[in-house]
Amino acid sequence: MPRPSLKVVFAVLLLPLAGCAQMDANAQSHAANDFQCNRSDVVVVHTGTDTGLPVKSSYHATGCGHQADYTCTAHQGVVACVVSGSLQ
Repeated sequence: MPRPSLKVVFAVLLLPLAGCAQMDANAQSHAANDFQCNRSDVVVVHTGTDTGLPVKSSYHATGCGHQADYTCTAHQGVVACVVSGSLQ
């Protein structure tokens, strides 16, 4: 049986990391829009992951005097984030 190429192995191993980075960026952009400030002024901290399908990650965002918690989901390459709780 032929062995998979090294490129295929790395692609499979790195694919979840790309999804996480996309979720982080999406949460930060969503928070910047909600807080009405620049994305660079928003700090997002990853607070947890549910690896079921769809994959869900939780984030806490702060910036421009506001804070909020977000839940982001990734399914078939599409990432969506929503405020979980209230915007403060």
